[in-house]
Formats: sequence, C-alpha cells, structure tokens
Amino acid sequence: MYFKKKLYSAIFVLGILLLFGCGEKENKSLIDIEIIGLEYSTIKKGETYKLVAQKYYANGVIRYDNATWGSSNSKIVRVNDDGLIKALEVTGDTPIIITAKEDRLIGTKEIYVIE
Repeated sequence: MYFKKKLYSAIFVLGILLLFGCGEKENKSLIDIEIIGLEYSTIKKGETYKLVAQKYYANGVIRYDNATWGSSNSKIVRVNDDGLIKALEVTGDTPIIITAKEDRLIGTKEIYVIE
C-alpha cells in the first residue's frame, strides 16, 4: 500500500510537470517596442522629458528597458542614451522622429517643438 501511494504521487508530480512545464522557460522573442512617457506630441522649446522603451515579448512579458535611442534631427531635439529628450529649436510643421531600437525592431514617436 505504501509503495502504491508513492507511485501515484510520483505519477501525479510527473503529470503536473508535463502539463505545465518543468520550469518557466522565458521566451525572449521581442515582438514590439512602444515609446512612452510623453502624453502629447507637442513640447515647448527648452523642455526636457524622459521617454521609456516599453518592450513587448512573445510570452506576454512587458519590460521597461533601455534601448538604443535616436533623433531624426539632433539639432532640434536631442536624445541621450537613457531616453532623455531636450527640445532645442522650434520645428514648425515638421515632426522630429525619436526612435528606440533593439534587435531589428524600432519604436517611433513624432515630436513637434513649439515656442
């Protein structure tokens, strides 16, 4: 009887492991990047904002990690390695595109600088 209980317990544990996996194997496939941290696309000359790369992974995980940041015109809007942007000049009707890149994915955000 003792042996049967142990056997059933072992079969039960094995079934649970097979059903749910032996441990969470993280799927690190990045599927999208979104730039967050600025509610509107318009900022005033001289203002500074912190942007964040919100990364979506195939396993449902969302991370707020750093990325490789860029600006389509760093003479008008400068962005540093931490996603901190500073509006240096007025853009008029032309948006400046801020990018956050990782692997082959790029998230973008249009920004207009006003007086």
